[in-house]
Amino acid sequence: MTLRRQLAVSLVALLALIGLNLAIVRWGSSARAECVERLRRTVERKTLVAMLRRDIEDRLRQVRLLSEIEMDGSFQPSQEALGEIRNDLEAVNRRVEQLRSLAGARSLGLVEEFARTYRFLHDSLIAFHDRFGGPGHDEAMGELSRLVEPTARGALNDLLALERQEAQLLEAASQEFYDVSSFTNGWMVSMLVCSALLILAMGYLLYRHLSRELAKLKSGVDAIGRGDLDHRIEVTSDDELGQLGTAFNSMTRNLQSAQQELRHTAEELETRHQDMEKQRQHSLSLLHNILPSEVAEELQRKGNVDPKYFEDVSILFLDFVGFTLATEKLAAEELVQLLHEYFTTFDRIVERYGLEKLKTIGDAYMCAGGLPVRNPSHPVDIVMAAFEMIESVEQTRRSGIGPRNWGARIGIHTGPVIAGVVGIQKFAFDIWGDTVNYSSRMESSGQRNRINLSASTYSRVKDFFHCEKRGKIPIKEGREVEMYFAEQVLPKLLGGSSELPPPGFVRRYRIYFQKDPPAFPEFLADDRWVMNRQAS
Repeated sequence: MTLRRQLAVSLVALLALIGLNLAIVRWGSSARAECVERLRRTVERKTLVAMLRRDIEDRLRQVRLLSEIEMDGSFQPSQEALGEIRNDLEAVNRRVEQLRSLAGARSLGLVEEFARTYRFLHDSLIAFHDRFGGPGHDEAMGELSRLVEPTARGALNDLLALERQEAQLLEAASQEFYDVSSFTNGWMVSMLVCSALLILAMGYLLYRHLSRELAKLKSGVDAIGRGDLDHRIEVTSDDELGQLGTAFNSMTRNLQSAQQELRHTAEELETRHQDMEKQRQHSLSLLHNILPSEVAEELQRKGNVDPKYFEDVSILFLDFVGFTLATEKLAAEELVQLLHEYFTTFDRIVERYGLEKLKTIGDAYMCAGGLPVRNPSHPVDIVMAAFEMIESVEQTRRSGIGPRNWGARIGIHTGPVIAGVVGIQKFAFDIWGDTVNYSSRMESSGQRNRINLSASTYSRVKDFFHCEKRGKIPIKEGREVEMYFAEQVLPKLLGGSSELPPPGFVRRYRIYFQKDPPAFPEFLADDRWVMNRQAS
C-alpha cells in the first residue's frame, strides 16, 4: 500500500473516531448542562428556603420581644418604623414569589401550601404591628398567641418539609450528573486510546522514511525555540520534506528581519506611550484641580457636562474687611502672597468639611455645600467651616503675619441653584440663581469676624448653634430680610466635656444626618474662646 493510501485510510479512520467522540461529547455536554441546571435550581430553592426560614424566625423573635415590652401608653411605633417593617415583609413576599417561580412539579404543592400559610402570616403581622402600642394593643397581643405564633410555626414546618424534599432532589440530581459524566468520560478515554493506537501505527509505518528529515526539522525547530534565528537546516533531497526545509530556512531569515523591525518599533511605541501617559496624567490632574471630581469624570466620559438642579445648597461668601486700605499700603507681591496663604488655608478647611470651592474674586472667597454630591448636613458643616475660617484669619492677625486691621466677613444662605460648566476654554464649574445673590447680600450685610445667616440657613442650624437674631436688615434691592449672627455651639451640646468632638454634639449630628461630623475645631469647645467672643 502506498504512503498516500496509508495516510488516506488512517486519516479517514481518525476522522471517524473524532466524529464519534465529538457526538458523544456533545450529548454528554447537553446532558450535563441539564443536570447542572437542575442542580442550580435546586440549590437556589434550598437557599431561598433557608433565607425564608431565617426571615420568619426573625419576625417571630421580633414580635416576641415586642410582646415583652411593658406598655404604659406612651409608646407608639413611628410611621417610619412601620414602613420599614412593611418593606421587610414585602421583601419576604418577593422571596416567596421567587421560590414559586423556581418550584418544580414535585415541590410545587408544598411551595403553594407554604405560600398560602405565609400570606396569612403576613397579614397577621401587619395587623399586629399596626395595632401594637395603640388603641388595639390588647387585641394585637391576643392575636400574637392565637394567630401569629401558630401560623409562623406552621410556615416553619412547611419550610422544613421543603428542605427535606429539596435535599432528596439535590441528591438525585447529583447522582444523575455523576452517571452522565462517568459514561461520557469512559467513551472519551476509549476514543482517545483508539486514536492513539492509530497514530502510533501511522508513525511506525512512516518512521524509517521520515526519521532523518524529521530529525533535521526538529533540530531547526528547537533552535528557533531557543531564539537562535541564525540556524539553517541542511537540505539533501528534493521531495516535500526538502521543500519544507527550504521554506523553513526562508522563514528563519524573514523572522530574523522581522524581529529586528519589531524590536525597533516596540522601543518607539514604548517611548510614545510613556510620553502620552505623562500628558494624560497631567491633563487629568489639571482637570480634577479645577473641577469637582464627579464633574471632571462626567466631562471626561461624555465631553460635556449637563446642567443640574440642586434643590438644597448652602453658599458661603467671605471677603476681607480692610482689604481696600491694604491694597494702598502693601506691595502687590506681598498682597498676592498674603491672599494665597489665606485662600490655601480656606481650601484645606473646605476640603475637610466636604464642601466645594467655587471661585475667588479679588479678596472674596466663595464655596458651597450640598453639591455636586447631595448631603443633608451641609448647612451645619458650612457654619463649622466658617468658624474655622474666621479663627484662621484671627490667628494670622494675632501672630503678626497678617495686617492688624484685617478681618473676615462671612455670609451664608441656603436654597436651590442651577450648576454647570460654562465655556470651552478655561471652563469653570459655576452656580446660578437667587440663592447666590442672597448669599452675597448676607456677606455684604454682615460685620467683621461675624457669620451672618439668612433665615433659611438659621432654621437648618439652630439646633446646633446659638444665634443672635438681628431682625430685618435692608439689602441692596431695597427689601428687608431676616438675618442672624451665628455665635457658638449650643452649650448643652458641649456638656462641659473635654472630649473632642463633644459627645452631645456628635449624638445630635448622628441623629439628624446618620453619620459622624467630618471635623470639630477644638477652639469651639474652649470656654476662653467663647468668653472672648462674647466680650468682643
